[in-house]
Amino acid sequence: MEIIDNFLDKKDFLIIQNAILNGTISWYFQKGKDRDYGDDAENELDQYQFTHLFYNNFEPCSSFFKILEPLVKKLNVSSLIRIKANLNPHNTTLSQGIFHTDYNRKNQKTAVFYINDCNGYTLFKKPNKKVYSKANRVVIFDSNTPHSGTNTTDKKRRVVLNINYYEL
Repeated sequence: MEIIDNFLDKKDFLIIQNAILNGTISWYFQKGKDRDYGDDAENELDQYQFTHLFYNNFEPCSSFFKILEPLVKKLNVSSLIRIKANLNPHNTTLSQGIFHTDYNRKNQKTAVFYINDCNGYTLFKKPNKKVYSKANRVVIFDSNTPHSGTNTTDKKRRVVLNINYYEL
């Protein structure tokens, strides 16, 4: 696991942050925070999020994908699989999602790129480690690493980009 602060140049980061936080992109309601929730997601009132899919199944699916090029380049991506923005709204209680893996493919990486500062975090099962949401921070890890995310109690929303890829 690697944690890097100030990952992008300020100019590149602000273009991404402004597009995502200032209402430029569309958000879509997801009744669960990951694929593992299944039918129980309707009953878990605090386990939902809004998402925007930039890239999926090896092709762009958002007209805003181009703004992410500096991020993709800096990650040394050889092949992208998916880039998804997750927006977890504020709640009065900090709520953690279930532990999950993004994919179980060999040599695949996941990068969680934090768009805004807040008291939410990504929790890793092993090692038991919290990586707090700090704007322009990235945490990079093997895609088969169990992890979960939270909402936030001190800001209106917690926003991250979840990037799944193969390295150069």
